[in-house]
Amino acid sequence: MALMISKEKGQVPWVSLAAVGVGYTLIVFLVQVKVIAPLDSPHFRLNLMVPVCVEIASLVPTSGALAWAFLWGYVVDAFSGRFWGGHVGSYLFAVGLQGFAARHLDMGRLQYRVLVVGVCVVAQGLLLAGAALGAGRLASTFMTILAQGGLSLLVAPLVMVPVRAILGVDEA
Repeated sequence: MALMISKEKGQVPWVSLAAVGVGYTLIVFLVQVKVIAPLDSPHFRLNLMVPVCVEIASLVPTSGALAWAFLWGYVVDAFSGRFWGGHVGSYLFAVGLQGFAARHLDMGRLQYRVLVVGVCVVAQGLLLAGAALGAGRLASTFMTILAQGGLSLLVAPLVMVPVRAILGVDEA
């Protein structure tokens, strides 16, 4: 996978990558921490970084996407106060799933990338709930996990589209 930066606009790739990799990601992280995390209902506590992770993975080489996922997963875990690798693992899984799906599907289409986000969110919810509650009590949280997955499918395009706009990449 090659980096897809528009040459016509004359953008310097490193400046655009820094704008997305640090600037936009930081904004999404702050929205997640200040707006989403304090919500009372667990149904609405979305992980907004997963759509950004999938979008980054669709635009940059796998090694760069893995580094980004590890770094930001560590930051999210550290700021949550409970570092045990939950977000690191989720973001690395998202990069891996995006890479696998890109070999089999036309991942230039937004619908497929949004579907990858939904699968990642549901898988993350099942793994985290299974680890926290045990497999026996997983059924009690299944509807919450599905609600988060469905809501993520609706919100993901709003988070993903600005990444391509900042990088100057047109939708395939």
